[in-house]
Amino acid sequence: MKRLSKSNLGIVVVCYDTGADFIQRLSKYIVVSNNVILVINKFSSFKKQQDLIHSVAEVFHSNISDGSLRIEELPDNLGIAAAMNHGIRQLMDKCEWVLFFDDDTMLNCQNVDELSDELNGAITYIGDRKLGIFALGYHADDSQVDSRHDKDAGATHYIEKYAVISSGSIIAVDTFKKFGLFEEGYFIDSVDVEYALRLKAGKFAIVQSSKPLMIHPIGRRYEINLLGKKILFSEHNSIRCYYIGRNRIAVGIKYMKQFPEIFLYSQLQTLFHIGRIVAFEDKKLVKIIRMLRGVAHGLTGKSGKLIPGGSK
Repeated sequence: MKRLSKSNLGIVVVCYDTGADFIQRLSKYIVVSNNVILVINKFSSFKKQQDLIHSVAEVFHSNISDGSLRIEELPDNLGIAAAMNHGIRQLMDKCEWVLFFDDDTMLNCQNVDELSDELNGAITYIGDRKLGIFALGYHADDSQVDSRHDKDAGATHYIEKYAVISSGSIIAVDTFKKFGLFEEGYFIDSVDVEYALRLKAGKFAIVQSSKPLMIHPIGRRYEINLLGKKILFSEHNSIRCYYIGRNRIAVGIKYMKQFPEIFLYSQLQTLFHIGRIVAFEDKKLVKIIRMLRGVAHGLTGKSGKLIPGGSK
């Protein structure tokens, strides 16, 4: 069995416009790893970025001094994929595994052994096949007692997925060496989906635990009543709608031969998403225009960061 330890597990946390309550979350990460990298995607406010860095330096001075915590500032907001890749490169020669967190994700375990036991359970679950990604189960917020992953897995404790979110994902360094790093052209959205499908196409398994070892907020959500059943949906601003539309179609096209069902599902998702915007959300026109623009760019192979009003 493979054992995680504080020395062989690296953690990459991507920070953007991070709030002051991040200090509590960071203290949880340091409990399970001696190799924590904070990657600062340039904040929208210079003062807010410096305030966070000063707070971290003040509270975790000893960790910074002994090298168990490092702060890496990027020159611009380069997107989630570039930020994660920057962290991976810092850890590739010193760790065997990398665990990723968004800055709003709270880890909810006592020690690294608890993570290791979950990882080994996933390895046992897939038998002779190779593990590509192991994802921690999560609650959407600290008031929820249910988890969609609990329901998916049922009594098995583990379930195979097409894709999982990057926050809470554990990936072996050897996997990055074999398959490469995250696709930076996507900037945000579908970065985790593309990488999971890349591994699945290479016959590696994507496994999620049903045990919620973290709290991961979903963001702004709204509830609708559909055929007597209450359903929660996430609401995104117009720029996110662009990336969602673009990257869904890009991923679907890229893996159409291996996973034609993903291509069909992604297109149905986009149509349903537009329908939700029309029926339930504000700023309908700008969101729909940007989503359709994203779809057009995905079809023509455009990628990178959106420049509002520009050529992208």
